[in-house]
Amino acid sequence: MKKVLWFTSTVFSLVCGLLCSDLTFATTLHQKIQGQAFMDGVLIYKEIHSGIKNPEGMYEKLTTEYFLPNGDLIAKLNADFSKNKFIPELQFQDFQNSIEEKSVLDALEKQKLTLSHKSQSQSLLINQDSI
Repeated sequence: MKKVLWFTSTVFSLVCGLLCSDLTFATTLHQKIQGQAFMDGVLIYKEIHSGIKNPEGMYEKLTTEYFLPNGDLIAKLNADFSKNKFIPELQFQDFQNSIEEKSVLDALEKQKLTLSHKSQSQSLLINQDSI
């Protein structure tokens, strides 16, 4: 579980970094970035980040897919900024370990985090002020 939390927090940091950066990828509204992760010089996984920007240049949706070096899809992260341009609704799926994490906003913009592992499920309510 420690690896998953580290992975998830790393992914979330990356998403936030993309949102706050001044990178210019292309002139289209749909953009892609590819990356690779290495450990001790060995390729661990590949990732493809794609996003859709609105006419104002803000991201509406971000998707990151993670692949093993052989091309097998191992995880996917979706971020949706349609309800709040600063706090995304998130869905992270770890296909190797059957783990899914969801974060949705309610009408009061409180974030509800749901963690599920195989047949077990746990929900947490996170107040926006505590983030």
